[in-house]
Amino acid sequence: MRFVTKQSLTVCLSMFSLAVTLLSPLQTAWAKQAIRVGDPLSFSKSTPEKILLLGSSVADGWKDTVGGGYLMRTLRYLQHRDHTTFDVINRTVPGQGALKLSGQIPGWIQEAHPSIVVIAWGGLDDAYAHTSMPVFRALIAQEIQLSIAMNAKVFVITPPISKASYTQFLVQQPQYLDAEMQVARQMKNPNVYVFDVFDQMKRVLQRHHETYVPFMADGWHPNTRGHALAARLLIHDINQFVQTPSIS
Repeated sequence: MRFVTKQSLTVCLSMFSLAVTLLSPLQTAWAKQAIRVGDPLSFSKSTPEKILLLGSSVADGWKDTVGGGYLMRTLRYLQHRDHTTFDVINRTVPGQGALKLSGQIPGWIQEAHPSIVVIAWGGLDDAYAHTSMPVFRALIAQEIQLSIAMNAKVFVITPPISKASYTQFLVQQPQYLDAEMQVARQMKNPNVYVFDVFDQMKRVLQRHHETYVPFMADGWHPNTRGHALAARLLIHDINQFVQTPSIS
């Protein structure tokens, strides 16, 4: 299923649509565990978890022709495994970074009253717009603080790599991603979680002497294979916080 911008929807599951699996033992050895910032996670079985997504085109799943993107793949897996329901409010806006959407985001958070806010900026749109680093850091802090004020958990998730990660924005993109992770960690709040997909994916390619080419759809977006790898890494990190519940 594809997320629909600015609409609320329930993530639907079928066994055939469950495109993401756990990391194999070899892939697990590639991955770096998430830095333990937050408390252990659990998802409600009795009431739907309302999840608000913030990000741009990669967070929206562009160029993943099978699974709807790395975030969608991850949510489908978690929903199936933990026997829960995710009501997803997708506020990702392709082509718009944190700065361009800063006037709308506070209202979206307050309106949604989410239980989880996913902050998944890719960094490229803000790099292209030359968003100043102090402004960017302040915007991320505001998003996190507003979410905490609504009693929501916060997932700060870095994106899969793209061609631009190695070319056009080789220096700038990691600076924005490092900034948002630093802001999140400095909150020292047990309801704020940091999942660094970007750096892990770079290491996977480096260790296996792979280039970015097989994982790219175009200059700024991963393809289906790139989204799938990113989802596996993200699931691995989330699993450091979530225990698989027993089936009653």
